[in-house]
Amino acid sequence: MRITNGIMNENAKNNITINKKYSDRLNTQVATGQKITRPSDDPVIAIRALRLNSNISELNQYYEKNIPDAESWLATTETALDQTNTVLENIRANLTTGASDDNTASDRMTILENLSALRQQIYNAGNADYAGRTVFTGFRTGESLTFMETSTHLRYQLTENFTFEDVSSFNYVSGDFEVNKAEILGSGYDPSAHKEQTISNTQVFRVRLAYDKLSYPQIDAEGNAYTPVINVTYKDGTDTITPTVRSIDENDKDKIYTEVGDDDVYLIPETGELILGKNVAKKLEADGVKFNIEYCKDSFERGDLRPEHYFACKSLDTSDANAKVISYNYSDKYEKTTDTSPQSGKTYYTRSGEEGSYVYKPFEGNSFASGTDYYVINGTEPDFQRQKITYEVAFNQQLEINTNACDVFTHDIGRDVDELIKVTKAVLDIEDKIGTLTSMKNESTVNDTDKKNIEVLLTAATKEFDYLKENMQKYFSEAITSFTAYSDQLNLENSAAGSKSQRLALTKERVSEQRQNFKELADSNINVDLTDVAIDLKSAQVALEAAQSATAKLVKQSLLNYI
Repeated sequence: MRITNGIMNENAKNNITINKKYSDRLNTQVATGQKITRPSDDPVIAIRALRLNSNISELNQYYEKNIPDAESWLATTETALDQTNTVLENIRANLTTGASDDNTASDRMTILENLSALRQQIYNAGNADYAGRTVFTGFRTGESLTFMETSTHLRYQLTENFTFEDVSSFNYVSGDFEVNKAEILGSGYDPSAHKEQTISNTQVFRVRLAYDKLSYPQIDAEGNAYTPVINVTYKDGTDTITPTVRSIDENDKDKIYTEVGDDDVYLIPETGELILGKNVAKKLEADGVKFNIEYCKDSFERGDLRPEHYFACKSLDTSDANAKVISYNYSDKYEKTTDTSPQSGKTYYTRSGEEGSYVYKPFEGNSFASGTDYYVINGTEPDFQRQKITYEVAFNQQLEINTNACDVFTHDIGRDVDELIKVTKAVLDIEDKIGTLTSMKNESTVNDTDKKNIEVLLTAATKEFDYLKENMQKYFSEAITSFTAYSDQLNLENSAAGSKSQRLALTKERVSEQRQNFKELADSNINVDLTDVAIDLKSAQVALEAAQSATAKLVKQSLLNYI
């Protein structure tokens, strides 16, 4: 092939251009420290860099945000549980003291004061929050666990579930009497109505509700008169019980507790108790029985647990004329039946009312009427009490971080302490009564007849004291077991939170190692070895200079030089 000067010159320029491009690329790598400046430089490196950077971003999210957030949440939970456990331990210490037979009135007064103070602290830790989010309230992190102020304008209609294990008994001392000095020392006073034989210690069956001081009369969330209903599920069918609402304020409380019929059920609003007749108690105590009661409450004190964290309920702010009924955790437990006629073993209901506030009434007929819808109990109620809050703390790894209030801060704890305070105060009151009667008897102005009357009252009061003291010691002894169980459950949840913290620590360590590994991979993928590139750049510069020198000599020659 014939080579001309023009061809040689063109080739020389192309070679110099190639050397310059190579030197420029090396110079850019030295300046930026990276192998490429645009994806087209090396698509493989570019794609790998995008993937690695995406992985690093995810790991940074886990390591710098998700994991620290979960750590703080768990730390807050453990601190609150530790505080609550300290309160429970203090209560148990007072229970141990109270169960003793050697306590004086002064000892009981100290126990009463301690229990009253501890009662106010039981649920305080349940309001613990992290970054403005309450940690024990499930998905409702913006709402406190308890009422922060006394409320008389919130009306709740709630459904509380029970099992056969919730039926219990207690001893009620009847025949209590007031000491009126002027009456006792007055002319013609007859102590026979308050003699020893009028004092009795009766076993009473009951179901204790979550709340006391219920609405009386019962008014539902819509403001209508309401009749509480107990829905019972037996192994072989269902039943509905309508309790009689009896107020202590309007009735003789001794009759409520001691004269309940075998088939009667009383709802006492003041105490929040279902008093059961023997036959009813026997039925509800049968193995496997489940039941619930729907009732209303419209007054809450500071520190009371908010119903929406525990029950399917409806509420209304009665202070706002435009307020609407709010449903919490509420699912329609009735479903339309496909039966064409009533079937044995099933309880059917008819529905009336507006959408969202239907009222279901038991159907008692023998055949269905055409054009009417009938419903049966739907047993698939959601477990709304255990709402799980999960954090993604690593690739495809989620961790449940929250502890639900229903597993730790139960209503039974507060109700038990209230009853401990009640029985202790009852013993202190009867001791004061005995002291007053004894003081009256020893007065010099009291005649023999009055002394005999006082002696009758003293005998009755002493019997009442013996019963109340015996009941108190029994209740304190049983409460030790109950509060030990509460502490055990709390420690179990605290251990679970600690276990989560340990797992989270291991995950954090693994994510840290992964993050470091991915960073090293990303660096090796995109970054250059400056030493090697600097040597290559120097070599390229030498080659370029040599090419330029050779070209300079070459272009001086022409065809005439060879002729």
